[in-house]
Amino acid sequence: MLRFPNPGSDISAFVRTFQALFGVLHTLSSFSLDDMSRALVSKNLATSSGHIGQEALRRSTRPNRSLDPLFNQSKMYSELFRILGWIHPLSTSRQKFVFSFLGIHIGLAQSEPTQLVKECLLGIAYPNPLVVIKGSNSARPVTMIISTAAALDGRITRDEIILGPLDIDDDRRAESVAEMVKRLRLLRGNPAAVEEALREKAAQLRIQVNTLHNYTRFPLGILRWARWTRPERDNGLFDALTSEGFGMADWIRTLHDVRARDLTDFSTDEIDSFLKVAAYRMFERAGYYVATQGLEDHEHRCRRILTTLGIKDTKRILFSPFQEYDPQRIETVFPALRGDDTSDMSQVTGAVRLTSRPEQEVRSYVRLQSANRKMVSDEPQSDVISRISYYAKSEGPELDEIVKAVTSEYIGSSKDRFYPAVEALFRYLGYQCELSRVGVNYQRMDALIKHTTQSIPIEIKSPSEEEFISVKGVRQALENKIVLMARKYAPSQWQTTSLLVGFELPADRSEVSNLVEDIYVTYDISVGVIDFHSLVRLAALRLLQERKPKDEDLFGLRGLIQIGDS
Repeated sequence: MLRFPNPGSDISAFVRTFQALFGVLHTLSSFSLDDMSRALVSKNLATSSGHIGQEALRRSTRPNRSLDPLFNQSKMYSELFRILGWIHPLSTSRQKFVFSFLGIHIGLAQSEPTQLVKECLLGIAYPNPLVVIKGSNSARPVTMIISTAAALDGRITRDEIILGPLDIDDDRRAESVAEMVKRLRLLRGNPAAVEEALREKAAQLRIQVNTLHNYTRFPLGILRWARWTRPERDNGLFDALTSEGFGMADWIRTLHDVRARDLTDFSTDEIDSFLKVAAYRMFERAGYYVATQGLEDHEHRCRRILTTLGIKDTKRILFSPFQEYDPQRIETVFPALRGDDTSDMSQVTGAVRLTSRPEQEVRSYVRLQSANRKMVSDEPQSDVISRISYYAKSEGPELDEIVKAVTSEYIGSSKDRFYPAVEALFRYLGYQCELSRVGVNYQRMDALIKHTTQSIPIEIKSPSEEEFISVKGVRQALENKIVLMARKYAPSQWQTTSLLVGFELPADRSEVSNLVEDIYVTYDISVGVIDFHSLVRLAALRLLQERKPKDEDLFGLRGLIQIGDS
């Protein structure tokens, strides 16, 4: 059975953790699990015994490493990062790593690289040379879960994922897939039979049933984060495919699912060219610019592979070399990042336009490079920035229409979608905004704009929490400021604002405005109120007119935001 580590189910936080590790560790020629632990602590991304920082590291360290909480947390992260192809182990030590060519692009993204992460999730496949698994399962688990849900009337349960897609012997054998779906149909609606099947599977693996459940936290987090499924209660808890999920199921059926074992009978030169074609098509689907001529040359060089495998359209190759092929071979084709390469990371080589899908055609200021070990990344935009760019192209320069179209897509959205959108918008405007980690008590605010002297706490209210900003949020913004200053989580000043961001401006503006003024008079604390429409408008103004708010206007904001369009 396939087993996923369980560092948490918040995929956005998982990606941000990787980016934070990349920021600390990319200058090292290689890094270890202990290096990862120290980096997590330095970024306040890990706690131990109720403490953060160096005290957390001190309290976590044990002579027996298997009992060291931070060491084990880093070990779980490292396994998932390897599964996703973001880090590769050294040939000399399985416990030391480098950032892969793919991982560099995740690490360099200034906002959440949603589309590229989705490609990595679809690219997970077993067996692979990056992690050792118990058992002989051969499967691409994420695509298998989506396809199985589609076959089971568009929905699937946690227990069905355990007993089906994560336990299938070979997902490329039609008989195995058909038998699995038939078995799950027979179990559905029979809770006693499901419980018995789970107990048998747990006994076979010599683990607890609860451990089986833990193996599904990351896959379920994936499905919901990518908006391929949503939780639905109907005589039990299901994950129901969304319209995007059904679309993905249809897309998966059209793909050429290639595995590493399919390439064993070809020459090294042919394989290297195929690896480049598969990787560049993956980057292209994620919104990166790829030089057409170079791609066509590699397609010609691996023509025998394409013909043998029946691949007529290379855009539909499902194969991530960084996740399935020997990492030492991959490094000769796509150089990994070592400490002596970092001088090239910030180079700007000209403006290009992304060309993969219309909704992702946004301006980018750096170009994919692999020559001379220059690891420079195109910047894929987050969903909300991509939508602004898309409507800017569709609607022309009509600012109101762009704002209306984008905000309409977020009506009723939950915090899982709304919070990352707010973070991405602030980042696009040039601010170092980071969402707080769920469950970390000292990070009381929902997000924080980091600054050397004027960090800003942000209280966020998603439309599903409240459509209109209310006085409740203002009070929480006040509390955020007091907690930030008391705990000194980030450098700030009393006169720097504390922000409240919601979907719509308050229905009773005077009530909110009066409370903001009362707080200022009583506590000398400024609370700034920003609605989602205004935040989208600011991003659109930056895109269309290369305008961004002045720092002093944001840092000193008190009351409801007001924006001029000229």
